[in-house]
Amino acid sequence: MKVKKILKRNLAAVICAGMLLNPVLTAFAAEADDMSSEKNPTIILNIKDNEVDKEYKGLQFDLYAGVYDKEKEKSININCGHYDTVDKSSISVELPKDIFNTFTDENRYKIGFYIEPTNVRGDCFVDSTGDIYYKGEENESYDVILERYSYNITLGSLTLNIPGKLEYKIGEELDLTGGRTFGCGSMGSNLDDKLWGVWDDFGSPLSLQRVDAYDFDNSKPGEYVIRFSPRRSNTYDEYNVSVKPSEFTVTVVDSERPEGATAKISIVDADTGESIKGIKAALFKEDKKNKDISPYSDKLIAMWDTSDVSERLFTETDFDADKEYYIGFEEVPKDYSHSLTRYKEGYKFSDLKLFTFENENDNTEWTIELKRNEEKPKPEGTFNFRLYERYSGLREDSNNIGVAEIKDSDGNSVGYFSLDRDFELPDGEYTSTVSIFSKDYKCFSDETINFSVKNGKTETNLDYNIERSNFAYVGNGDSNNDGIVDMSDIVLIMQSLANPSKYGINGTDENHITEAGNLRADIDGNGVTNMDALTIQKYLLGYFDIK
Repeated sequence: MKVKKILKRNLAAVICAGMLLNPVLTAFAAEADDMSSEKNPTIILNIKDNEVDKEYKGLQFDLYAGVYDKEKEKSININCGHYDTVDKSSISVELPKDIFNTFTDENRYKIGFYIEPTNVRGDCFVDSTGDIYYKGEENESYDVILERYSYNITLGSLTLNIPGKLEYKIGEELDLTGGRTFGCGSMGSNLDDKLWGVWDDFGSPLSLQRVDAYDFDNSKPGEYVIRFSPRRSNTYDEYNVSVKPSEFTVTVVDSERPEGATAKISIVDADTGESIKGIKAALFKEDKKNKDISPYSDKLIAMWDTSDVSERLFTETDFDADKEYYIGFEEVPKDYSHSLTRYKEGYKFSDLKLFTFENENDNTEWTIELKRNEEKPKPEGTFNFRLYERYSGLREDSNNIGVAEIKDSDGNSVGYFSLDRDFELPDGEYTSTVSIFSKDYKCFSDETINFSVKNGKTETNLDYNIERSNFAYVGNGDSNNDGIVDMSDIVLIMQSLANPSKYGINGTDENHITEAGNLRADIDGNGVTNMDALTIQKYLLGYFDIK
């Protein structure tokens, strides 16, 4: 079964960004008695647009809490749920009461709340610097100012005239002479429909900077596809320009290599000396007199993919002692990412190592060594929690949806631990209990795990089966939009299929399925069918487990 993936965020970055903004709540100082009510604390958020100074409707956002432990000088960051103002500009936001109940010691903990938009690019900040002291008597009202980012968009179309040379001998480099683009279009912003201006192209010549030629291998006969690629344009954030034709084919015929200075270029593992696959490399040539090495101004003379060409042979038929060469990368395996530093024009470099030819008949080897990222072993006594979803197995991102409290054998609290961080424990007997603060998640496994640490190790996996149970995204099964996926959603789906005039999108019954509910009911993306109802039923019966 294919289930739609939910966008996962780098929450650490979100919280760090949130710390730079004014918090919704900068401290919580309510007494424990004030939290005795069953009703969760709520605040009213009035969403306003910073650009036009008016109310803003239809904002979707996530609510985040940052709990700062003053004693340990550490923060636990928590996703408290997804909200949608729909057709309103003000919304009552329910704060997780469990957070306040858990971190009741105001002298030790400080709780801050922040919101992050999910349907627009921008920041939200609160028009207040005061603290909120919830007393359970009334809702506090705060203005949330949405400051949207403006990014550039270019639209239009291009016609590609292919180069004149389409047949090559072995060893010949690509010659794009005669290749040009022609076209026109418009420029604008994502914030409005206003036209910034128009652009036109009356015949820009092709170069390797404007195409993807990583498929081209001049060391052996064959046909190779050259594709037009505007990805290196740093002028616009969004480039929606159609190109016809978007690619062309060149042929390398069987022949002898040309005479000249030849280099065998290798990109290898620094420890093993073996070639590294999965790298898209580019060879640049620059003049020694020009000290400013730049992939934009220097000539790009060759491109290759190390998955297909482990050792690239480059022959310089036009020898010049004043020329130097260097290698940049567009793609590298993650295992070697730490060996590289980002340079300008989108290329990465392990270092600014320059290569030369000593004479016109020089046969040499140019080697770039990349060091594999070091995986530091965890010291004994270091553990972390593993989170699972019944649909998709092991989670790569905890989403910071709660914390786990660990107690020792005497029942004393060792502390609260974030679900996305390593922690250390001495030998002993422990109990871990998870608390989920987000309204969008639920724990489907045992919430308490008993485990022991012996010689810095534990044989018990600290695994929790935690997944979304009610959220406002497409394909989650919540057909009636009540925030819970249960049997009532199955009933409504079956009713809408069996009697669409009454329970369909335009049905006469007041409880008919809505257009938004119909989208949520479509779990597999193939339209709402009986299979969606069956999937929900199996889900509720626990057929989808952590395996």
